[in-house]
Amino acid sequence: MTHHTLRFIVLLALLLVAGGATAQIDDRARELLEGLQWGEHGDIRSLDQTMIMTVQAGGTEQTVRTRSRVDYEQRRAAIDTEIAPGVPVRFVVADGQTRMLMGGMAMPIPPGMDESFSGMFDRDPDLLAEGVTASYDGFQAYGDLLAGHQVTVRNAAGLPGAEGSQEQRLVFDDHGRLLGFVAQVPEAGLMVAVLDDPQLANPFVGSDMMTYLLQDDGTAQPFMRIRFEEARVNEPIDPAAFD
Repeated sequence: MTHHTLRFIVLLALLLVAGGATAQIDDRARELLEGLQWGEHGDIRSLDQTMIMTVQAGGTEQTVRTRSRVDYEQRRAAIDTEIAPGVPVRFVVADGQTRMLMGGMAMPIPPGMDESFSGMFDRDPDLLAEGVTASYDGFQAYGDLLAGHQVTVRNAAGLPGAEGSQEQRLVFDDHGRLLGFVAQVPEAGLMVAVLDDPQLANPFVGSDMMTYLLQDDGTAQPFMRIRFEEARVNEPIDPAAFD
């Protein structure tokens, strides 16, 4: 697995451990965002979730299992990914530092990946919190992948490590259910994530999806199938996980 693919997987895992934030909102954007009911996930203090990612690249498939454990209150995290059978990679964020371990041995973090973790504890799952802006963009379509009413959230805690505007585009159906989201991924292009089931709940906790990379010519390249094995919110995490 290349460092580029590993970075993409880590970025996506980071995206799927919290929500976003929004403040200056036009009326239609507010209506759609308010329709998302965060319920028991509205106050996320800790998260322990395991994803099975099937990566499609170069005509082959590779299954990657990633477990993300995040303690938002203590600002620490551990992300474990088995990039190949018997080859685990662990990223640990604690005390303001990020470490990478492979097979239990400390390794240098690939260039450009360290900053991907910056701000990962600062996300507010309240979509109407102060800090950023959101606008209704009308009906938008991304090829045959995703189409619906789009709200663009800017300067939120979106995809960690995203350069530039750090924006996410959320796409809703006529009933206000979230169909998927779109984000710019560094060095990869435009990622389109299509949820298996339209959501009125927190889409970043336990929602199975298929992701694609949208090319400049409009063609879509299937990239990753994501299935959640488990997602536990606000349950105790063993402190040893962050050692």
